[in-house]
Amino acid sequence: MWARRWSTRLSEACYRYPFIQPSYCAGALLFPDDLAPDLRRMLRQLIPRLARQGVLDYVPRTTVVAVQRSGGGCIVTDARGDRYAAGRVVVYDGADCRILFPDLFAASGLRMCKLQMMWTAPRPGAVLPHAVLSGLSIRRYPAVASCPSYGLLRDQPIDVFIRDHGIHLYTSCSKVCRAHVDALLEK
Repeated sequence: MWARRWSTRLSEACYRYPFIQPSYCAGALLFPDDLAPDLRRMLRQLIPRLARQGVLDYVPRTTVVAVQRSGGGCIVTDARGDRYAAGRVVVYDGADCRILFPDLFAASGLRMCKLQMMWTAPRPGAVLPHAVLSGLSIRRYPAVASCPSYGLLRDQPIDVFIRDHGIHLYTSCSKVCRAHVDALLEK
């Protein structure tokens, strides 16, 4: 993994983030190089830039219904029946993966979930330079399993209600993320 991995004790986590409740938090895993970009904004800027550079052909407002291997490349078919040939295809489909690749999806062990997002006004004094996840949420990221302290996280008990309902917490500060995206796009 490219990011440096740091684990911190409760005292350091509370020092860095005074809004943390010590009675709830046992420690923290910090990825100082982590980026959590505003994907909607990033894609709206990245796709036109890559198209201008000739890196990709982008066909907006086109529903892809099939992607198939063909020789050393791929054939993409859209809902109108138009076909496109490419050496490489990037599929950014979210929940449509089960429609485009039903066999791969069935064999993946993945399951569909419902995401409920809430945007709030920034809390005065609470600055998040990166995303903050609850223990149940961070367990979902395979890269975290490579951390030496992952076993301690994995072995922590999870409230039955939270576990049974699959409740995850993922918090980020979009202004900081936007600044990271702007810096990347300027390169």
